[in-house]
Amino acid sequence: MSHKNLNFGNNIAALRMQRKLSQEELAEKAGISRSMLSKIERDEVSPTIAIANKIARGLNTSVSSLLDDVADERVQVRRLDDRVVQEDPISRIQRELIMYTSDLGLDIQYIISPAGTTTGILPAHMPGSEKYVLVEKGILRVTLAKNSLYELNAGDCLAFIADIEHEFHNIAQDTSSFYVILLEPQEAVKAAPKKQTCQPWRLAGVTWLYPFNPELLDNLSQALSYIC
Repeated sequence: MSHKNLNFGNNIAALRMQRKLSQEELAEKAGISRSMLSKIERDEVSPTIAIANKIARGLNTSVSSLLDDVADERVQVRRLDDRVVQEDPISRIQRELIMYTSDLGLDIQYIISPAGTTTGILPAHMPGSEKYVLVEKGILRVTLAKNSLYELNAGDCLAFIADIEHEFHNIAQDTSSFYVILLEPQEAVKAAPKKQTCQPWRLAGVTWLYPFNPELLDNLSQALSYIC
């Protein structure tokens, strides 16, 4: 299987300039050093998953949008050989971009995680965002807001409101693989989001976290039909 890795650094630099941000300003928003950002923009170093997410949040976008250049279209087709892949230089976790569309706010990724590795703490997404995790192989421990732990085995699925920090940790003795589906609204929720505690919910033998937006669940069902 061949993969396509687009110019991540150039995409960051282009969007930063479009946002009229200096390297110092973006580095401060992302919580990293200016020298590190400069090296990433010049593609001299490959960022870890955690740093890539920090930069994306600093630009108010997603990592997937920085990995790929997808025109806004009503129909998009992503061929297997056209998948974008990003590998964490430290953990060697691979992130494959299956599909990203800004029109639907849909981001589907396939993650391959070596034994014992972790993504590190990932930043919160904008209010109203939802994330779904479907484990294909191995044992995955998901930490939400640094205190809620959920252990998932092959075939298990987890859904949660994604406006909180979270982490994915492969606790298996072998490589784990899982799908991550992000549904993110085009605009931040106008009203301040209420503090919610995720609770397990059973649906067709699958454990989810409740509550989530039923309108976005329709999009999820369509997405899962392509990968399940």
